[in-house]
Amino acid sequence: MTFKQYREMGRDVLRVLLPDEDGILPTEENCDEYYKIQLDDYDFDSND
Repeated sequence: MTFKQYREMGRDVLRVLLPDEDGILPTEENCDEYYKIQLDDYDFDSND
């Protein structure tokens, strides 16, 4: 498990990044593509 910092709704937050079934984190090259969507940025600040 690792964390990634994001900005959501006007505040800084940490998101937990979960490894795939082989224990590979989404920040690593061989991670299952399904788990890499955790790295996507979402526009949560649109409610400000």
